[in-house]
Amino acid sequence: MMEGRAPARPRHMPVPSTLDALVFDATFIQALPGDPDTRNVSRPAPGVSYTPVEPTAVRAPSLLAWSDDMGARLGLERPP
Repeated sequence: MMEGRAPARPRHMPVPSTLDALVFDATFIQALPGDPDTRNVSRPAPGVSYTPVEPTAVRAPSLLAWSDDMGARLGLERPP
């Protein structure tokens, strides 16, 4: 393993049985350099791996994709 890198993860992580069991793993935030500028504008960001920005409101949000298998595993019904 190279210094400064997060340990490799298995390709197939176990799927949580409910949304309450879902754990967010932000290893990349601790392992990689982030941009201190949080403005949500297009700009070069040399030397960083991510830029944390506040989301922008969407006028008419819509579902772009759905997984019946994952929805069932998480106990969610397909939206209309």
